[in-house]
Amino acid sequence: MAVHVLIVDADMSAAAVTHAIVKRVAPEATVVCESTSDRGWLSIQQMTPDVLIIDPVVQGPGGTLLIQLCKEEHPAMRIVVLASLPTPALRATVKRLNIDVYLEKPAAMAALADKLRTLILSREAAGLVIPLPNIHHP
Repeated sequence: MAVHVLIVDADMSAAAVTHAIVKRVAPEATVVCESTSDRGWLSIQQMTPDVLIIDPVVQGPGGTLLIQLCKEEHPAMRIVVLASLPTPALRATVKRLNIDVYLEKPAAMAALADKLRTLILSREAAGLVIPLPNIHHP
């Protein structure tokens, strides 16, 4: 089962790095990058991603609003925050929103890859039908 990932980051070079990390963890994943919360919300309505990766700081209040809407309307969606300008207020907000992963930029690529691997594998396992092994009798 292919995983659908949406990256919302105004910094397209940062989004490209995140995209590369996702593809390294899950080469079969469908990954879409958007630069604004509004465009992100439109993509969510079209594809309902399994994982949202967002830098809410550069999105202004729309970033945390997008996270809140996702938590309310798509509770199964996993949310990863990559904060470029972390503040105590942002930390408190994302804690209240009960997101899955919070990292601050520049996040170590290995840490991000590990967190994504855990989220994506748990997502795949939730929808995976495990076939019984073929047993051939002589």
